[in-house]
Amino acid sequence: MHPPITDSLRVPGATLRYEVRGTGPLLLLIPGGSGDSGAFDHLGAALADRFTVATYDARGAARSPLEGPVTDQRVEVHSDDAYRLVNRLAPDGEPYTSSAAARAASPRSTC
Repeated sequence: MHPPITDSLRVPGATLRYEVRGTGPLLLLIPGGSGDSGAFDHLGAALADRFTVATYDARGAARSPLEGPVTDQRVEVHSDDAYRLVNRLAPDGEPYTSSAAARAASPRSTC
């Protein structure tokens, strides 16, 4: 059993709450839409024996508060958040990634 370790990462305009569990190559699971990292609790636990599984709440969702007023959210900003988290957790390696939205949009996806 790999219990998650919870931490946070300050990014421009927000603080991201994330969890990491397991060992192996980094697998970043990104919830789609307004979902939060809790959507991946069971999957993360199941994969933790093969991967370092990281999940996070997107800026402004659940436990990742925005700093300042609510503004329109842009894909580029969310992408930068994921990039910064990967750099923190796997600065020397390439992560595996999975997105609930990508799986829904692509029936051939292996994610």
